[in-house]
Amino acid sequence: MSKSKPKQITPAKPRAVCAQVEEVPAMCPTCQSTDRTGYEGIIERQISGTKRDGTPFNLVRWLSCTCKGCGQRLRVRRFENRP
Repeated sequence: MSKSKPKQITPAKPRAVCAQVEEVPAMCPTCQSTDRTGYEGIIERQISGTKRDGTPFNLVRWLSCTCKGCGQRLRVRRFENRP
C-alpha cells in the first residue's frame, strides 16, 4: 500500500475590484448608426488640455472609418490621458 501526499489547499485569492466605465460609440451624423468598419488611418498628436467636462488629456487621436449603414466616411476624435 502506497502512501500518497495529502492535497495542499491553496488559500483563495481576493478578487480584484473592477471599475466600470461607459464608452459611447461614435454615431454616424447621416444615418445615426453606430455600426462601422474598423479604424484605418490613425493620426496621433501630443496635445494637452481639458475636455468640456473638465477631464484632462495629453493625447489626441483621429481615427478614420466608414459607416456600414450608409457608407459615410467618418473621422472619430479621441482625447486620451496617458501617464
